[in-house]
Amino acid sequence: YLSLEQDDRDYSNKAMQEALEKYPSNTTYYWKNPNTGNSGYITPSNIFVSKGKFCRRYLHEVNINGVKVNENNTACKLQGEKWIIGD
Repeated sequence: YLSLEQDDRDYSNKAMQEALEKYPSNTTYYWKNPNTGNSGYITPSNIFVSKGKFCRRYLHEVNINGVKVNENNTACKLQGEKWIIGD
């Protein structure tokens, strides 16, 4: 997401944490930055355990000035900590 402004990255990261932490599998969490109009959604999958960490695969689509960018990735975390992409 190098083309996202810091403000957009903040919205995106907050949405990712919320979706991965609280949303059921295959439920989509939408976000939009009212300052730039950029938006996106995150759809997490099932939680699994890897190397002692809770992990989730997810789809994150970002709409930057009308151009859509998709990312399929995995994020993991220890109990009580934040999700870290590609961990």
